[in-house]
Parts: sequence; structure tokens; C-alpha cells
Amino acid sequence: MPFDAAPSVNETTIEYAAGALGAGLREVRRSMKFSQKRLAAEAGIDLVTVQGLEQGCGTLRSLLAVLGVLRLRFADQQPSLEVGGWIATVRRATGYSQAALATLIGLSKPTIIQIEHGRGNLRSLLLAMMFLRLTPMVVPQTDPLHGARLILGDCLEVLPTLPDRSISAVIADLPYSLTNLEWDEAIPLEPLWEQFRRVLKPTGAVILTASQPFTAELVMSNPEWFKEALVWEKSRATGFLQASKRHLKKHEDVLVFSPGTIVSGRGHQIARNMTFNPQGLVELERPVRSGGGIVKGGTLSDSGGQNTLSPIYRPCYIKPNTKRNGEPDTFNGKPITGDGRNQTHTNYPKSILRFPSEFRPVHPTQKPLELMRYLVRTFTNEGDTVLDCCFGSGTTAVAAVMEGRRFVGVEKDAGYFELAQERLRLVRLG
Repeated sequence: MPFDAAPSVNETTIEYAAGALGAGLREVRRSMKFSQKRLAAEAGIDLVTVQGLEQGCGTLRSLLAVLGVLRLRFADQQPSLEVGGWIATVRRATGYSQAALATLIGLSKPTIIQIEHGRGNLRSLLLAMMFLRLTPMVVPQTDPLHGARLILGDCLEVLPTLPDRSISAVIADLPYSLTNLEWDEAIPLEPLWEQFRRVLKPTGAVILTASQPFTAELVMSNPEWFKEALVWEKSRATGFLQASKRHLKKHEDVLVFSPGTIVSGRGHQIARNMTFNPQGLVELERPVRSGGGIVKGGTLSDSGGQNTLSPIYRPCYIKPNTKRNGEPDTFNGKPITGDGRNQTHTNYPKSILRFPSEFRPVHPTQKPLELMRYLVRTFTNEGDTVLDCCFGSGTTAVAAVMEGRRFVGVEKDAGYFELAQERLRLVRLG
């Protein structure tokens, strides 16, 4: 039944509620140490829109984007419902039709429909909420998925809906297309790279597991971005049915792509702008001084023309040693000189990654959780957003959440989608 009497709501009340909501958003943003500019980038909106929302003005769609980034919901909102669905549920429970509620609060029926679909004006939402006696105050989400956003669907249809430059790293185990199984169907690489280029931040990386011949196909699909190939050494070999004809296989490839730069050569290290956090470093008791200098641009080679670096990298070059076999290395034909640098750590990680295979995998190609956690730590920073465009049983999602990262994932198999949700619910942080 409808309420006995509609609450008294006037323009002053709405202004107060809007101002309080904006102040709440601002307080939470600051507590998370987000600038308005960063919040705008994370939410896929512009800076002016964020500033407006913190003054209590804007659209419902922009508000929902900000609430998602700040992990907030309205105080009375059911955790399982989006804002629009929640408003519709409460309206029905009170016995109002859309037309009746619209008439009561002085809005049009199409406006009520917009609100219930997550669109429209923020002030209209607040007006509807107050007439339905809902508190226009935001509180932290109680999220069983720890902030992970899981999307059921085809990645080539879902990825275009993600904001530009909103992803810090793509870490995915694409179908290798080595079998005739339905889940192993290849994803067209050209449109996939088109979306990766759009959503990835300039310092981001794309980390893809693979196995030959799919490894070669992946590398050649984007050689400009290809940076390095790591090897995951498994604890259990495969291929026993062909053991009389070929070696048992005990590894898979882990390919690193990025618009940033990172290249190593004999005695060389290239300055990089790709996020890279080497794991397991050991600090030296005292720094080791080495000769060298810095040069920029052009083509670099050591004495005799060995280790010539392609111009595609275009980084600064940090040269630890200025001579080899008594001859100085050169940049564009001229000797390299400089003041050098200090080495403060040792035990840099190697390209062979040894992690035990999953003992009882729930997906045919499931990767070890510890391997995925290692990749998350290495190629992202805490608070970054990780994307997996075909997350399967959700190992990358669990790894990202456990390492303090945000996660966005897509999966088209409903069964594995539900399994990933359940795995995330079982994660215990802290």
C-alpha cells in the first residue's frame, strides 16, 4: 500500500540532500588519497563532472561511475541491486505505479523510467528517494567480491564499453586454439589488440600466457609492443600419449607486451616507463659504483656493433660500462662517457618462473594462483586495475584481489562465471 502521507519535500530539502551527498563523495575521495583528476580518469568521466558531483550536481550515470570507483552505495540500498533496480523495487513495494509516483513528486513518467534504468538527473533521483523515504547518504559497500567487477559476456562485445586508459595491466590466458573443445575457440587478435591499445594506460603491460604455435602467432600479432618472453616451468609434464615421438612438455610461455620500454642486453640496461617491479631483490650492504653515462634517442651499439638496439625503443640509455676489450662503446659512432650510477640491489629475477602446477584444477587450463600473484605484483602497483578478458575459473581475479588491486573481468561461460564468483567470495583478506 502507498504511504499514508508523502513526506514534505521542497527545493531547500533537495539542495541540502544534494550538498550532503557531494560532501560525502569528496570526503571518501580524499580518504582514499584520490585527486579529482584521478577519480575522473578511473570513472571514465571528465574533471568538470567530478567537480559538479561534489557540489551535488550531475547525472545519475556519472554518479554511479564514481560510486563504483569509490566502492560506495546508498545507505538503504540492497547490496544485490543496482540503484535503478533498487528504486524500482521500493516503488513497487510501496504500491506506486511509475505514473503515480511521477504525479506525486511532480516529475514525468519517462523521468521515473530513466531513474529506474540508471539514467537521468541526480536531483530527480534524490527527489524520488526522499518521497520513497530512502536515505540519500552513501556508505562503503559490503562487497563479497572485494571490489572485483565480473561481466558475463563476449569480450569483444564487452571491452568497447570500458573507459579509455582505465586499465593498468591485462593479464590473461587466452584460448590457445590447440583443441576442438568449445572453450578453446580462438579470439580474433586484431580487434582484441584494438581494444587493448585503447583501454591500457601508457605505463601498462599486456601479459599473455601461450604455447607454441600460438606463442609465435601472438608475438607477430603485435611485434612493436613485444618486450620479453618468460617461461613458466611446471611441476608436472604433459604429452604422455606422444612420449615415444616427442619430448614431454613441462613449460608454457608468458609473453610481455607494452607501449612502454624495457630491454636488456650484455652489460646494458634500458630506462623504462613500463610498470615493472622486480621481485625478490636483495639489498647490497653498500652500493656498488659503476662507470657509464646517459644518452637519448638514436641507435645504440657497443664496440664492434654488437647488441645494437632497434630505434623502436626510443628510451634513455643507462650504460654501466664504458669500455669492452679496451675499446669504448659508442652512441651514433661516438664514445659514451658519464658519471655512472650506483647499484643498490642484486638477485634480479630470471626469465624462468618456477611455480607448481595446480594440484586439483577446476578448469582445464587453470594456472597456479602463485604464478598469477607474481605477475600481478611484477607488472602493477597496489590500487591498479587488472583486466582479464577471459577469466575462466577466476584465478587472475583472486590474485588481483589478494594483491590489493582492482579487477575487471569478462567470461562468456556461465558455469565458470559462477565458479569465479564463488572463489572470490571465499577469499579472506588481511
